[in-house]
Amino acid sequence: MQKKLSLLLKSNLFENISKGLAFQIVSIVASLVTVPIVLAYLGAEHYGIWVVIYSVLGIVSSCDLGLPSSFRNLLTNSVAINDTASSKKIVSTCYVSFLLVSFLILALMLIQPLESMSGIYKNMPHQAVLGIVAIALLDYNARLTLIVFTAHQQSHVMQFGTAITNIIYLATVSILTMLEIGDENTKLLIIIFTLPFISLAVNSSVTIYAFTKTFKAVRPSISSFTMIYVKPLFSSGTQFFIIQLCMAVLGQYSVILIFNLSSGDIVAGLSIYEKYFGIVSILSAALLFPFWSKFGEKYALGDYLWIKATLFKLEIFVALLSIATFFLWLIFPYVAKVWLPSGEIVLDPIIGAWVAYKYLAIVINAVYSYLLNGIGKISIQVMGYVVAALALPAAAPYLFEIYGPGGIVAYTGTMYILIAAAQKFYIKTHLMSVAIE
Repeated sequence: MQKKLSLLLKSNLFENISKGLAFQIVSIVASLVTVPIVLAYLGAEHYGIWVVIYSVLGIVSSCDLGLPSSFRNLLTNSVAINDTASSKKIVSTCYVSFLLVSFLILALMLIQPLESMSGIYKNMPHQAVLGIVAIALLDYNARLTLIVFTAHQQSHVMQFGTAITNIIYLATVSILTMLEIGDENTKLLIIIFTLPFISLAVNSSVTIYAFTKTFKAVRPSISSFTMIYVKPLFSSGTQFFIIQLCMAVLGQYSVILIFNLSSGDIVAGLSIYEKYFGIVSILSAALLFPFWSKFGEKYALGDYLWIKATLFKLEIFVALLSIATFFLWLIFPYVAKVWLPSGEIVLDPIIGAWVAYKYLAIVINAVYSYLLNGIGKISIQVMGYVVAALALPAAAPYLFEIYGPGGIVAYTGTMYILIAAAQKFYIKTHLMSVAIE
């Protein structure tokens, strides 16, 4: 037992989990501290627009055609067999392909502005939105380097980059609040540009360091681009692309819908709850994510008893998490008094309850999703997410009219619960019954 524990403590897995969790906590703290500063600086209405802009960036980031996911899988396999020549070709092909996809996304936004963002254009010119998207797309290209680190069993670098970005952003925003720069719209524009620019600077620095020091052998180049890896990069990530795009609709696009149906003040209040209860999902993901590959490994070995026992333990974890989430909801009014500037924003506890429900539903769904992702059975997720995403735009106006913003949030949480129930049913009837009974 002591030998196994010693091996675990020395393993890359333990290092990545421990360092990743530490960086994640630092990142969360910096992000939470930033919220009241930006809220006081911009005011509730413009803070809400700030949230909507980043929701748009979240949607844009999901339009990557699944390239990062397929890139990670291809490169990990290549690194595992020490095939440096193939690794360099994979890296180069992905970088060139992703850059072309980024140009395509920017061109589409230039030709056809999003109608759902018409409310944003009242406060910001279309050109400014395009500028922010352009910086974000460059940043997404720079972030591909983090996948190179992950393929080399150094996944904690990703959380490290996020933590550094959030710390610098907190410091920058704190300085900006001490300065009087322009009117409210100018302040909004500066604040919105700041985070993507800082993130680009951090990730570009990591990229330069990686390919000049750590991974010189696989440094991307146009000459190493090959059509051989284009098809695998685009085809293997298709289903994951559909899932993440639908999740962006349920998450970020729902925020845009609420903004169009209400105002920036409402979105600002919703965002405060999202930041607060999002901790439940973020910390749970740090715990659950390693099980993705572990489930796949155990399934390949035929160790179904381990899968069944682990799944049961994770369900117990979710039950305990439900109690913890309810407690977080109960104490939120007291947290808000300490956390948020007084009088800046009105918070509805009912909306808070629905947001807590949504994030708990996300964690419940993740338990079953990580198992089925690990064994390559994701068709149920694809069907569930597609139906949920397609129905949302039509259902949103009616839900908002009857239940307000909480109705749209409740819809999202319920869809996650239904997808989780379908996956659990599949696991019980098609996986465990065949494998064990």
